[in-house]
Amino acid sequence: MHDGDREAAADRPDAVFREAARRVSELRHGPYSDLATVEAAGLLAESVRYLNHAAARDGMSDPAAAAAVLAYVCSAVYRFPRLFGLLGDWAAAEAAAGRLADDDGCPGWQLAESARSVLRTATEDADALARCLGAAHSLTSTFHGAG
Repeated sequence: MHDGDREAAADRPDAVFREAARRVSELRHGPYSDLATVEAAGLLAESVRYLNHAAARDGMSDPAAAAAVLAYVCSAVYRFPRLFGLLGDWAAAEAAAGRLADDDGCPGWQLAESARSVLRTATEDADALARCLGAAHSLTSTFHGAG
């Protein structure tokens, strides 16, 4: 393979996403930083944006692709409750240490408890969404081309 061919292959969306997924997976045990954590959340958001565009613009022609997309999205959503719990725990710990405040002077413990309450609701909603996505995956995994 020539260098130009290798570069062209590396710029294909499938290769870009495969490499990003591999690199993020390698980082799951650290090192961690505020910036890297925020960038990971941004990557998640942009990945969903890509899926929205791809699904609307002929990004799936194989029925198995739809099932695979649902499987991955379902897996991601099943991981949200743990993330939400950890975010709530972080807020509580920061409040307990006196490191949490807002512009209105609300007590840190109250901010943390409000955040934890909303995150508990998000956890319940994520659980319900994951179950629905799992059911949709089960249905789409039986799809095949007609004829």
